[in-house]
Amino acid sequence: KKILIVGAISKMDGHIFTFDFKKKTDPCLKCFYQAEPSDEILNCEYEGILGPVAGIVGNIQAIEVLKKILKIGDKSSKKILILDLVKLNFRRVEFFKKKNCICKKS
Repeated sequence: KKILIVGAISKMDGHIFTFDFKKKTDPCLKCFYQAEPSDEILNCEYEGILGPVAGIVGNIQAIEVLKKILKIGDKSSKKILILDLVKLNFRRVEFFKKKNCICKKS
């Protein structure tokens, strides 16, 4: 059971998730994305990404790793950091373990 820090980017948007699988109360990625991926989801080849967006998301992931190693900062698991780099908006949204999720059984 480890901590997983996930970054995702599309165009000028980014998402950073931190999952702490040591904690049975913490949600998994499936708790956040309930539906199966659709064929309509656009990919980087079609949508594209801006290089600096990947750098920003990667740097935030690195900071999250250092915070976990050094045991500093707030508890970022159960939250997603959403970046809108067009508007320069950063927001954090908390999400919870779903009652019917597969992780509830493990």
